[in-house]
Amino acid sequence: MAMKRSGFKVFFYPDAKIYHLQGQTAKRNITATRIEYWRSRYIFFRKNYSVLKTVLLYVGLFFKLNLSIVIQLIPALFITKTRSRFKVNVILLLWHLIFCPDSWGIDKGISA
Repeated sequence: MAMKRSGFKVFFYPDAKIYHLQGQTAKRNITATRIEYWRSRYIFFRKNYSVLKTVLLYVGLFFKLNLSIVIQLIPALFITKTRSRFKVNVILLLWHLIFCPDSWGIDKGISA
C-alpha cells in the first residue's frame, strides 16, 4: 500500500523469481551491519514503546558492550575470531558514545 500511496503502479507478475543471498552484505562489513541493526531497533522502539523503554534499551546495550569489551580484551590478543568481535564491539561502543550518527553504517563510509 505504501508504494501505491507514493504514486507507484503495482503489478502482479506470477512468474517472477527473487533470490535472497542470505547475509551477503553483512559478510562484507559486519560492523556496519551491526550499526544498522541497532539503528533500526532504536527506530522501532521510538515508534512503538515509551521513552523510558527506549532509554533502557540504549543503557542496557551500552553496559553490555562495555562488559563484552572487558571480557574479550585478553582473548582478543590471541584468538582471531574473538579479535573480530572485539573490534565490532569497540566500534559499536564508539558509535553510541558519539550519539549514534547517521553517517555511520552500511554504504555510509564507516567500515571495519
